[in-house]
Amino acid sequence: MIQLDKREAFPFSSNPFGLVYENAITENKENEVQIYPITYQLNGIKIASNIYTPKNYSKDKRYPAIVIAVPNGAVKEQTAGLYAQRLAEKGYITIVSDPIFLVKVKECQDNKIFLIIA
Repeated sequence: MIQLDKREAFPFSSNPFGLVYENAITENKENEVQIYPITYQLNGIKIASNIYTPKNYSKDKRYPAIVIAVPNGAVKEQTAGLYAQRLAEKGYITIVSDPIFLVKVKECQDNKIFLIIA
């Protein structure tokens, strides 16, 4: 007989950044990795991204940087966000963006996610 894991899914709705992995950043704290949600225009399309900075980040210092691409069908709050956070813990500045075809993610009151594709 197969036993199903009865744990609840990770409560992403309780994370203000929308991150869905365990031990994700839930708030920016002094002396820890920071996350900054940003948007920018690319060919007339609004792109949503997160920038992660290392703990004790100083604008006066130089840091190595990595741009992380999301896996096919994913969003920045999933796997790529985890990689970005872990690399920032190692001292990198990282940026991860939603795919260009993903215009908007909408959460409904019943916690179902709908992807609006351009």
